[in-house]
Amino acid sequence: MSHNEISTAPTDPPSPRRRRILLGTGALLALSAVPLPKAWAAPSEDPILDDFLSLSRYLTGRSELDPELGRRVLTALSSRIADFIDGARALARYIQDHRETPADELSSLMAEQEPRLAALTQQILSGWYLGQVGGIASNGGEREGRSSAESVDSPAVVVAYEHALMFDPVRDVLTIPSYCRDLPGYWAQRPA
Repeated sequence: MSHNEISTAPTDPPSPRRRRILLGTGALLALSAVPLPKAWAAPSEDPILDDFLSLSRYLTGRSELDPELGRRVLTALSSRIADFIDGARALARYIQDHRETPADELSSLMAEQEPRLAALTQQILSGWYLGQVGGIASNGGEREGRSSAESVDSPAVVVAYEHALMFDPVRDVLTIPSYCRDLPGYWAQRPA
């Protein structure tokens, strides 16, 4: 064979190290095309929203909350309650100061010591679980969970319906009210 001819026969046996490098590079390229879970995503550009979501995760006991729904709840609460941001910060400080207190005791302790913060907690949880902010009526027609800055005459603001957290525990077996799984009257047909 002359110097100008190229040999097609392999000169070295295949290297396991080279194969691992090629497979690893291919795996990294494939993973770069997969979107990251929300929990790994970069924090939002809004530190107030981040703080509100952190407080909401503690109050709801959920590790994942929808940031867009959180933005709607925060906006509705901020527009209804004049000092909401300051109140939410005070609530977060209160929780931090009492972090050794069990959660079930913390609720009653807060109701005794800081009724304003307890009412604020109710408003936040109402936004997440009921999908509405304000307008929580008791049996006597009075509104409960209202901050002193909230107007009595202002109607409730709906921030979510099918994504309200109250539907999560039964989502797999019950249809959300007013959502029909089939044609009208489907429940009257005999099962097959």
